[in-house]
Amino acid sequence: MFYGNRGNVDALAVPLQVSNSSQYGLTVLFDIAQPPSQPAQRLTDFSQVPVIVQAGIPGGYTNVPLLLPVLPAGFTGMLQIVLELPSIPPKASTLFVNIDTPYFNPTLNPEVVSTLVQGAMAYAPLGFHVDIAPALEPELEQYVRNQLQLVVDRGREAFVTTLGTLPQIYSQAQLQIDAAIVGAVRTLQP
Repeated sequence: MFYGNRGNVDALAVPLQVSNSSQYGLTVLFDIAQPPSQPAQRLTDFSQVPVIVQAGIPGGYTNVPLLLPVLPAGFTGMLQIVLELPSIPPKASTLFVNIDTPYFNPTLNPEVVSTLVQGAMAYAPLGFHVDIAPALEPELEQYVRNQLQLVVDRGREAFVTTLGTLPQIYSQAQLQIDAAIVGAVRTLQP
């Protein structure tokens, strides 16, 4: 799968989503960078945190929400994925790839931060059986702002160091679970 930036300005923190019909297997053939460490971070090994998100309904979609830290102007890159065919292919199926608006344009969009925090707060009761205290929302917003800035900073550093041959790719699912864990722990241990 090819991706790139045909513009004349670097794009920062660019969401890239790959989705397919859940009857097919989907595997990424590239490394996923762990969420950047911060003082409030509780989980330090994200290897067991899924990158692929399954839809909650049968016949739904398998989603891989990714975040590309930096897409320099004029850059084209490639990511390899594998689609595994089921033994009996369905009559209809879908493969969808979407690259979305950068989170920084040129500064971090506050609506993005709010949406990511709301997602973390919505996930915590399902994943951890903890309702994050609403009073922690400003603290989580700062955590997410720092998280995204660190993603961009580390992505730029990796891009320069490897001359773009090994760009860092982050999992938006892991970034959101990271924020949810921080909120859940702060709720339980004020």
